[in-house]
Amino acid sequence: SDLTKSVLAQRVSCQLCYKPYVDPRILPCLHSFCQKCLHDEILKVCSPRSLQCPSCRLSVTVPVGGAGAFPPNLHLGFEVEVFGYVVKMDGESAVPCDSCVNKIDNPAVAFCCTCCEFLCVVCKDFHKRARRLLQHRVVGLGNESAALLPSILKPGDHHCF
Repeated sequence: SDLTKSVLAQRVSCQLCYKPYVDPRILPCLHSFCQKCLHDEILKVCSPRSLQCPSCRLSVTVPVGGAGAFPPNLHLGFEVEVFGYVVKMDGESAVPCDSCVNKIDNPAVAFCCTCCEFLCVVCKDFHKRARRLLQHRVVGLGNESAALLPSILKPGDHHCF
């Protein structure tokens, strides 16, 4: 639903660039920003060894490796990936099948929550027949499935994360 997308979009947006996080890094104050945004903030300050958190203004020591040396925020990275799936599932345009070699000819009709792949009719049916894929959770595309996706996907439970 639009509400689900809106809530997710806010959670996965960097407060500096207002876009979904790219390689989110977490500061000691627990605020997160894109690595590139942090890098740009470090370049703006006079001292490359110290930075004020753009959210709370706490003085933070910049690690020797710069913005890339702050720890990655894996949870936010996961949420950004889920947000991307929700946008594709709820979108107007056709999504190609991730499993097929010729993706153009086979639009997706379902999403496998275990493989984290969009599936065409043939691949969806294969998921129902192949013994090793029978336990996979496959959902249809559209508003209802997109709204449920954040509660279905959990970090570490899937092959793609």
